[in-house]
Amino acid sequence: MAESVRVLEEECTGRLKDVKTVQLDFSGVTSISHAGVKMLNSMPAEQLQILHCPDFIQQLLNLRTQG
Repeated sequence: MAESVRVLEEECTGRLKDVKTVQLDFSGVTSISHAGVKMLNSMPAEQLQILHCPDFIQQLLNLRTQG
């Protein structure tokens, strides 16, 4: 699971070199690890847009989501 978080972080960070905002579609997400929550919450909110996020994950992330 930690490997997935590391890969997602690297992909988001790399993509932010080319664009202002990274969009993540959480429509198929059914769970998230503590490490995933920590990583996503560490990213600048203005650079991360989470779409179709289930309510329970949105509460864990404490981020505004759109979609």
